[in-house]
Amino acid sequence: MNTTQLLPLGSIVYLKEGTEKVIIAARGQLVQAKELDDKPTYYDYMGNLYPSGFDVKNTYYFTRESIEKVIFTGYQDEEETRYTEVLEEWQEDNSESFVLPITTTEKQEGVD
Repeated sequence: MNTTQLLPLGSIVYLKEGTEKVIIAARGQLVQAKELDDKPTYYDYMGNLYPSGFDVKNTYYFTRESIEKVIFTGYQDEEETRYTEVLEEWQEDNSESFVLPITTTEKQEGVD
């Protein structure tokens, strides 16, 4: 599934080749490269396993292209619509300040 419009916070999805539900907890995430001189990588979403929620050791960064199936769409109102518009404008205007990921999903291993 290629979702062209950003999903709202609280949406629940299956990622490609995934077996567990992921809840979207943030959007428009810049993840700093391991080499600090490199540009950060832009991901459409940050999510965690559902129903357990936030766990620093199980945080996923992913793009729209990595979503296999939308299980639930989060709450949407006028503020959500405007936020999405502003975020997408920012992404277009600042595309030279970050890189897009080579892979569409990255699991962030937390610090013990």
